[in-house]
Amino acid sequence: MKLSESIRKGVLHSVSGLIINKFKFKKRRDTFFFDDIGLDYVKLLEENRHSTKLREISHKWGTMLFKSALPDAVKRLPYNISCNVMVRDTFVNLGYMTDMHIEKHDNRIKLTTKEETNVKKIGKNNLHIGMFMGMSTAFFDSDIEVVSVECNSSGDCIYNFRLLDKKYNPNMKQKETYNKLNDIPHFNGANIKEAIRTGLFSMKNGKIYFRGELITAMENTLFHLFSNEGIMLSSLRKISYNYFSSIVKEASSDDKLKLLKNLLQIMGWGLVKFAVDNNTILMTIDYPPFGLQAEKDNWQFLCEVVCGYLWLINKEFTLKSLKVSGRRLLALYSF
Repeated sequence: MKLSESIRKGVLHSVSGLIINKFKFKKRRDTFFFDDIGLDYVKLLEENRHSTKLREISHKWGTMLFKSALPDAVKRLPYNISCNVMVRDTFVNLGYMTDMHIEKHDNRIKLTTKEETNVKKIGKNNLHIGMFMGMSTAFFDSDIEVVSVECNSSGDCIYNFRLLDKKYNPNMKQKETYNKLNDIPHFNGANIKEAIRTGLFSMKNGKIYFRGELITAMENTLFHLFSNEGIMLSSLRKISYNYFSSIVKEASSDDKLKLLKNLLQIMGWGLVKFAVDNNTILMTIDYPPFGLQAEKDNWQFLCEVVCGYLWLINKEFTLKSLKVSGRRLLALYSF
């Protein structure tokens, strides 16, 4: 089932402020995000000697993602069914790649992929390496190390890993806590289906685009991990500004804020409001997405991206404060 069919049939369930992913495994809360903003940040980390930390973050994310998603019945299946059929189909349906295959020989793992979308854009990267490490850790219940990785310009990759004689179990929220935090009352408002119907979003080859730029569905814990590490987060302002400046043509400040509010809500980031007072803008998000990690939830990554968008109004805006009260996020911007 392609992404477009999944949205139509409610497998990827969207209401205002919330997206629930029901693909194959246990349902979870997902968000859509602007693909090129994330990839430009990943490239920046790679270019500034943060590759090792990027891989560690992604390994942690991938491990939690797949450990939380796998029902016991799936864990008992042979990996050639759980990985090579169920996970492969999910990745292909979401538009991440066109094929994936995994082989295990003793403690060696060989994972091959075809046409990875992000690899075609930025080449071999530690975001994907770490994520596949996490997937393997979850399926084979073992810590893991990289032996070699080879990718070509078509996005075809061969990942060789070695399973280690030790466990890797990052601390996670209890399932009941995660579900309670990510529950959201039903509110009337735009959703993915409506955004496609009205032309705000478009679909091509099963992928979703905002004004010609790809947006991708993903589990949001990665953003909390990036935020808690705090590596080069202020650089997201310029990345975000460069991204939006070429596609946001709304003339007035009010229209720019209305567009951003709609984008964030439709893409699953919660119920968003902006309050403007002279040289300040207060962004309030009720029911933002909480992560799987046991460590604190942290939305600074998102708020820095929003700051870059606000530069379309005034390039002097900075993020002055970020507070969380219960399930309400308050970010104050001023110049």
